[in-house]
Formats: sequence, structure tokens, C-alpha cells
Amino acid sequence: MFGLVAPCAMCGLHHSSNVVCPISQLLVGDARPTLASGMVVARRYQIIEILHRGSMSTVYRATDAGRCQQRVILKELNLHALPPAESAEAFNWFLREAHLLSTIRHRALPRLHTSFSEGARHYLVMEEIPGLSLEMRSRQGALPEDQVLRWGIELCDVLHFLHSQREPIVYRDLKPSNVLEHAQTGRLVLVDFGVARRATPGQVGTAVGTPGYAAPEQYQGFADARSDLYALGATLHRLLTGYDAEQERPFRQPPVLGLRPTVTGATAAIVDRALSLEPARRYRSARVMRDAVRKALKQTPDRRYAATAPLLCTALETGPTAALRFGPTPSCCFMIGAWLLAG
Repeated sequence: MFGLVAPCAMCGLHHSSNVVCPISQLLVGDARPTLASGMVVARRYQIIEILHRGSMSTVYRATDAGRCQQRVILKELNLHALPPAESAEAFNWFLREAHLLSTIRHRALPRLHTSFSEGARHYLVMEEIPGLSLEMRSRQGALPEDQVLRWGIELCDVLHFLHSQREPIVYRDLKPSNVLEHAQTGRLVLVDFGVARRATPGQVGTAVGTPGYAAPEQYQGFADARSDLYALGATLHRLLTGYDAEQERPFRQPPVLGLRPTVTGATAAIVDRALSLEPARRYRSARVMRDAVRKALKQTPDRRYAATAPLLCTALETGPTAALRFGPTPSCCFMIGAWLLAG
């Protein structure tokens, strides 16, 4: 078992002392104003509102005059109050995020429009993803098991894409609040690549991640594809059970079946395996985990019912011109419909 040295819960950086976070202390007294609604950045981006202000960045919704007033996301890096070492590290993360998003394309990743600096302020401009985060969805009540598994398949797909790059990319911060469900298409989009990095075997990096979702090895600065699978397991656990891992001690998620006995054993086993504390006990890749999730999806009650349910035809109108909604076997429904019309 790893000897854990936790990253700072306030900013995610690894300080020499875990008692006091110098970044949070500086930012608490930071009087530098955020950009107000209506302000224009770079003579092009007009601020609509602040979406989030954290210790390392501020995220705005804005309109882009260069794109016919299209709405965009403007992410500003906060560096002005940081000590030199932390400032340099945060700026490197900012450059890494811009580089990653500019060199890879996937439908589950946001599109980076541009990055620029204006004075001492540094910005990323990204497409806006309308919709709720999976964290917000989880707060609306119990989510259907088959829906959670479908989301799991999508997340396995995008993780497989990242891990399969010539230089594998480890996301390192998968959690429900970093996954958006597109309001129009329903597809998932993974956002916030601020701590993602290209993986080098054996390389020790900064201990980053979100407590409750970060794998044990991340607390020592190690991370590989299996670390992202741990976070995916914690994410699926949250969506299935409502258990908030961020508010509890890390690595203590109760068994899925103990919190939600109606979940199938196959689904519970997938989550339990992904949450193994030892990386070797987890799935060896996102592709292997995706195959397991697909198999479990076929065993959920809703999917079993869909495969065996009797065929039904629903009359949309009455009378001799009645229209029928046909099921998966039109010929059978046509015979039933003809019988109804004849009667």
C-alpha cells in the first residue's frame, strides 16, 4: 500500500508543508477584481457572467464578436498573487492544457478556439457546452442503472482515445463535475484539462487530483491509464448510489450493493474492480473496462425487458384512417393493424 502524501485540497498543488496553503492565503485577501458583465477582452470577447472562480482560474461565459456573437467559454488563469514556484507550475499547466486541446480532436472533448494573453492576464477560449454536469444530474435523484452504464461506455471511449495517443494522455481529474451532458445531443463532454499530462512510464509528477476521485498513487505523483479508471469507478459509484466521495475520507466508498441493492451484480463488480486500491487489480485498459460495461448493460432489467417484451401497436388516431406506431417487426404489427381496421 502506498504511503499517502495528500495534495493540497485548496489548489491541487503539492506544497512542502500540508498544513498551510500559501496560495489560498494569498487569494483570500486578493482584491484584484474579476471581469464584470459587459466588459470586453481583446476587443472581441464580451463578458456575460462568471461561471466559476477557483484558486487557479476564473471561468466566464462570453460572446465572441469574431464569431457572430457566438457564446464561448473564457478561462482566465490566476497568477498574479502566486509565489514564483507555484506561479511557474500553474502557468505550465495552462500551456499544457492549451497544447493538448489544440492537438487532439474527439467528439467528447471541447474545442479550443484560441489562447492569448492581454497584459498580465492569460486566457483560453473554448466552445460552450450547453447542459448539466453529471454532478448536477446526480443531485436530481436516483439515476437509472442502464443510463449510468451508457455514460460509462462513453467515458471509457474517450479515456481509451486519450490513453491511445502516441504519447498517452492521463486526464488525472475525472469526476462528475468535469463531465457535461450536451443539452441538444445528449453526448458527454469531458472538460477542464488543467491537470492532464502526457504520461511517461516511471515519471514522478506533481500530486494532483480531487480527493475521493484521485487514485492512491496520484498522491505520490504517479499516474497512468489505470489511475483514470479508478476515477471512472468513483464516478460511476457516485452516479449509481449518490455517495459523495469528496465529502468523505478517500478510498472508503461503501459497496454499491450496500447502498443500492437493486443494482445488478455485474455492474457492482465493475465498480468494485475499478476502485481497487492496487492498480494491478483494476482493468488493464479503458477498452477492457468498456467491454465489461457493455456486457453488464445487456443484463440490466430494462434491457432484458426490452429484449423480451411483447410487441405493442399504439393507435394515434381512430377511425378507418387510424395510423399505427409500428414496433421492431412491422409485418406482425401490420397484421394486427389490419385486423383492428377490419373489425
